[in-house]
Amino acid sequence: REGDGDRLIRLWKVFLFQFKAARRTKYSLEAFHLLAAVNATLSPRMAHQLIWNRTVSPKGGLGKNIPLDLHLEHLNRHTKEFIRRLGPNLTKRAVDRGTGSIKV
Repeated sequence: REGDGDRLIRLWKVFLFQFKAARRTKYSLEAFHLLAAVNATLSPRMAHQLIWNRTVSPKGGLGKNIPLDLHLEHLNRHTKEFIRRLGPNLTKRAVDRGTGSIKV
């Protein structure tokens, strides 16, 4: 919850062995690909982005980080609710104006 990228990578190392022991081949392969990318295949700049660009703090403050994919799901939900509420006033202009006001 603190957005500690190094800690997340250490957890993925542990998860790799747990997934392998539980015969979760797809998860263990994904963990391996992540660790290989961070440690070997990516440039240092891209590896840094991959490590540290995994969480977001939409409201600010310590301990309020959420995963980026969850944040994207929240944005999608808000956008769909907005479009649904337009009802008969649904036009391209209204949608553009409303979705432009959503904080990304």
